[in-house]
Amino acid sequence: MLSVAAVTGLTGFLGRHLLPSLLAEYKYVINYSRGGRYTLYTANGAAPHSGDSSTVHKNYPPNVFYNLATYYNSTPKNLSEMMAITEANIIFPLNILNVIDNPNLRIVNLCSYLQLQNKKLDNPYELSKEYFKVTMQRTSQDVSNVFLFDTFGKNDTRNKVVDVFIQRILSGNPIVIPNNKILINLSDATDVCASLAPLQRIPLADSCIRSPFTTSLFDLAKKLMELLHKKVEIISNGEKCCHYSNCEKLPVNIFKSANNEDISEQLLRRAHDIRSP
Repeated sequence: MLSVAAVTGLTGFLGRHLLPSLLAEYKYVINYSRGGRYTLYTANGAAPHSGDSSTVHKNYPPNVFYNLATYYNSTPKNLSEMMAITEANIIFPLNILNVIDNPNLRIVNLCSYLQLQNKKLDNPYELSKEYFKVTMQRTSQDVSNVFLFDTFGKNDTRNKVVDVFIQRILSGNPIVIPNNKILINLSDATDVCASLAPLQRIPLADSCIRSPFTTSLFDLAKKLMELLHKKVEIISNGEKCCHYSNCEKLPVNIFKSANNEDISEQLLRRAHDIRSP
């Protein structure tokens, strides 16, 4: 077992799922928050601290840094939103790494698959994630970008497509999708976390976590209606860009199933969560 993992974003959707996996691999997990706060986790629980986070690494020197925290905004509308992207995706993690100051620290940077579209970084979010990686590589740090596709799972409050479709089916409301075929790749959060731990599963080069389940929005709606034994109207309206189809050659896939469940079992479990919050 390695000693310490430093992390950002453990209070987010994916981070809350990842914490138990990290504690199975590391004796201590430190989650860094903005404003100088941190929380030290062990298998016995969490010990929150509000003091200067610049000193915690001296007592608990980390072996790896998982950068989960992100501010996702592909179409910022003003300078304030641009500043938020820069602060969250560049300044915040770089400040932490500057304080830790360990040239041998392994860095795992979680990213959106949107960065893989035609190898063209054309919005501030994508540029910010790539800037972080390039900056650390210039200091000879080992940085691994891991690209994630669409995820779902327990305690998700992001209002993503799986939850929206389930909610509309359960309430008897129509599902609205674009006229053109939109493909998505779906992973349960438990599978994503199984894919990220142990650290040895993550190559130094870029990788992605791509599940065996790629489907269209139309077929996803039909599948959920079959699983829930309830039909609603599917309305086609307008056209949208199929980001998944715009991806060029994908990096190595490190997907691992956590419990050998198929997608139907996972979607039904999510529907049960939504029915019984």
